[in-house]
Amino acid sequence: MFLTNFFKNNYQWNEFVKHIENKTCIEIGSGPAGALIKWCWTKKRIIIDPLVSEYKRLSIKKFGKSLFTEDMILYSQNAEMYIPHLRNKIDGVIVCRNVLDHCENPIKMFENMAKYAKNGCYLLLWSDIYHKKGHNEGHTNITKSKAKFENLIKKSDFKIQYKFSLGKRNTINYGCVAIKK
Repeated sequence: MFLTNFFKNNYQWNEFVKHIENKTCIEIGSGPAGALIKWCWTKKRIIIDPLVSEYKRLSIKKFGKSLFTEDMILYSQNAEMYIPHLRNKIDGVIVCRNVLDHCENPIKMFENMAKYAKNGCYLLLWSDIYHKKGHNEGHTNITKSKAKFENLIKKSDFKIQYKFSLGKRNTINYGCVAIKK
């Protein structure tokens, strides 16, 4: 998904990789096998996911090891809970895929991400922002308007480099690559 949706070509991907090399990066809502587990060339990898400790525990129990290695910093908590010592510390990338609509307060979560980002930090963001047939338990509608969602990104001092949508779905979805100003 990263190369085909977040980056338009290999050149953009390679420039991104150079940018995040030896920097502090964070993934919010990694699930059991997120992006940062593969990106070991970064200086520091931070994961925020309410189930990350459980993913790690189950993996060790089943396989004797985990993709969440000891060099990663894991926060097993909701992303709406602000972590003060991360303020202005993320200089590489914030990865947030398919997470915002799973939060009780997606705006608060987004505000926290913006506080963590240092100038020059990339944001790789994709989310369903509205469920056309109604949302079920565990999902939240954010807005029907892509323009309003983009304003949230811009008000948080991210400059959108390019944006995309993932085809025909029963949702309105939004994806972008942005950089903190």
